[in-house]
Amino acid sequence: MVGAVLVPTAAAGSTAPPAITVDGAVLADGTPQGVPDGWVVTHPAPGVYRLVSGEPRMTVDVPRWDVVADVTIVPLGSGGDEIRFIDQGLGVDSDFSFTATVPR
Repeated sequence: MVGAVLVPTAAAGSTAPPAITVDGAVLADGTPQGVPDGWVVTHPAPGVYRLVSGEPRMTVDVPRWDVVADVTIVPLGSGGDEIRFIDQGLGVDSDFSFTATVPR
């Protein structure tokens, strides 16, 4: 699986501090792979995963998953996102990779 990669990024000519980008993964059973210390991944129901960083402005993208399913990312507003995999109206478990961006 993918390890955590923290990559500072900033727009050219920007005076804003760079964002932190985390590339990680989660196994179908909810086991995180490459998630930074202090981040929590839970798997409360079939097809549902919660990624909590404590950073309220975090955005998450899921570029890869291993089952036939639609993926929905729901911001939780408290520094976390819920990732849902649904096929024919039912939650399905999947390994997946994610990219989280945290503005500084």
